[in-house]
Amino acid sequence: MADIATIYNKSQLGVETTAGTAVTVNRGFNSLSFTPEIAAEVQMFRAQGKKYKSSSKLRKEWSEIGFAGLLDFNEITWILASLLNRPSPVGAGPNYAWGITPSLTGPDTNATYTLETGSTERAQKLSYLLCDAVVLNIDKGGVDFSGSAIGQKTTDDVVFTTSGITTPDIELVGDMDLYFADTAAGLDTADPVNRFLKGQLSMGNRFSPIWRIMSSDASFAGHVEKAPDFMFRPMLEADDEGMALLTTMRTNAIKYARLKATGSEIDTGVDYDLQIDMALRVKQPLKKTDKDGIYAIEWEMELVESSSWGNVLDIDLVNKVSTL
Repeated sequence: MADIATIYNKSQLGVETTAGTAVTVNRGFNSLSFTPEIAAEVQMFRAQGKKYKSSSKLRKEWSEIGFAGLLDFNEITWILASLLNRPSPVGAGPNYAWGITPSLTGPDTNATYTLETGSTERAQKLSYLLCDAVVLNIDKGGVDFSGSAIGQKTTDDVVFTTSGITTPDIELVGDMDLYFADTAAGLDTADPVNRFLKGQLSMGNRFSPIWRIMSSDASFAGHVEKAPDFMFRPMLEADDEGMALLTTMRTNAIKYARLKATGSEIDTGVDYDLQIDMALRVKQPLKKTDKDGIYAIEWEMELVESSSWGNVLDIDLVNKVSTL
């Protein structure tokens, strides 16, 4: 038996029709990696008169999955459709528009996936992969991200799928412009922030697995949504523009923000595009700091409901992905 070389391990996804019902995987990735781990809750017991634990019982088993990569206009679609809401793309090709907007009051429709990881030497498979959190780290020249997902019990030593795998084109996101406005409509005419130095957008605390008492369940049986934890932390030069958020905080006002990135041309007059619009309230100012010689301040802002806009978050994504 050959040794299992880490370098050949890869991740492949298939979108599930029914959450938890495994499907054949058919998608590979070039800017996104998954690292699943087996998770378990085992009850240990030491009987009276015993010096050491004398019995054990497996109570729960599931999978915890980390993922990370460079933000790509195409491949981020799989993460957002699971984390936020799964829309139907609009377009006839080669460009498609994805409008990803989580519901304000009702349940979202979230994509779940079957994940296969490993190589032809040894592979593992799990179903019901559901993205629970993601963090986008925005810096000069690009955006990297990481996050977490849950999944059902892992099946070990499966046959690794080597045929029928397609990989999306690579189009990495570069610089993202930041805009602020006092109304959602005002974002369309706002100028980009002149000294946007760094940023972080985190979206998490989305789901909780359902553990019911039923002998036929090998893992969790479903999921429910929780109150989300969505935060935006821009670092700005501490000048008039950067300190304007102090007034926003003191007046308890909503500030609207847009992160926007544009890539190369997909078709005549249509470019890759990622636009993230948010309704925000300032939670607190963070420490002033030096950023490459610039005196800067970082603000912690929380995404909130805007009754006038009717949204918390709206993501418009234009890429080449016709289906998950």
